[in-house]
Amino acid sequence: MFPQGKTVFTSIIADCEFLEPSTAKLQSARDRLLVECLRPDHPTDYPIASEYPLVLAQNGTKHSLCMTQKGDQCAARGVIAHANIWLRTMLPDSGDASFPRVKLAFVGNVATEKREQGKGRMKALLAEIELRALAQRADAIVLWSDLADFYQKMGFTPAGNELRVTLSTKKLCAGNQSTVWMPEGYQTGKLPQDLIRRIFELRSTGFKQPFFQVERSVHEFSELLKIPDLAFFVGHGAGTTSATQTDQRPIEFFFLVGKGADMQGVIHEWGCTDMRFLMGAAGFVAKKANLEEIMILVPPAIEESRLAYLMQASTRIEQHAMAWVKVLKPETRHLVDRALRDGFIWGLDSI
Repeated sequence: MFPQGKTVFTSIIADCEFLEPSTAKLQSARDRLLVECLRPDHPTDYPIASEYPLVLAQNGTKHSLCMTQKGDQCAARGVIAHANIWLRTMLPDSGDASFPRVKLAFVGNVATEKREQGKGRMKALLAEIELRALAQRADAIVLWSDLADFYQKMGFTPAGNELRVTLSTKKLCAGNQSTVWMPEGYQTGKLPQDLIRRIFELRSTGFKQPFFQVERSVHEFSELLKIPDLAFFVGHGAGTTSATQTDQRPIEFFFLVGKGADMQGVIHEWGCTDMRFLMGAAGFVAKKANLEEIMILVPPAIEESRLAYLMQASTRIEQHAMAWVKVLKPETRHLVDRALRDGFIWGLDSI
């Protein structure tokens, strides 16, 4: 938690200060920097803050850290570097109350103004992030980046694994055994809470136990579903019949495709009672979108029978590190390692 409106100074770079973007002016400068650095080739019709509704929203400024140069005259020129810090908790699905809560500080939307690059700005910003993560009693910092050399020098190491499974639309459609529907109202955050809870249960099905996931509330899920260019599908097996309303029938699968400018054509969060239902629905969606292939991100903890079914429809499977991590407390390193090894950070949680 950042104290509202408080300026925090660091001795690493004496001409800089760190501010929470509590004013519209600072928020505008921050968003402009993020678009220039992170979305230069992806013009969109929506503000970048809408892609990260929990950390860039007007009421989420406590998660946002802006670096400016000291002095009112300099600060008026704008934000020269930025990063989000979002404290998350990973827990085993078993609900074992005796297992310690693993607190992770997720870091994202890391950007530095071009004319300020190479001056140590990001090093100073990450040092401040680390201080704040420790103040919030985080066990580790987790982030996503392709800048391997830089983050290794900063003490980060690859952590966890994810399988990137590319699927043939033709093969998927050949075994279509699903009925797909897109819930009305999800973009306005009006999904029934019971429906969301059933989705959470499905997201935990079919993985080796204990399976660690980021703790997420119904409200947070509803807010994340407002991200532009995100498609959310829920459905039933083809043989499901019911006289009740569609959203009251038993749910056999759900999945999300796309996330703003990221993960288009990628299923990055999903759950199902039977892989046949999920794969059939994925094929239907891919065909409607005129895609020859669709990718699904898969936790390595998936049960062997499910992985075998995925492999039948796959054209290739690649294994990648899930994230970069810097452990802050040596005494809890084993807990962090286990949570990231035996768990998964789904696409909606990555920033």
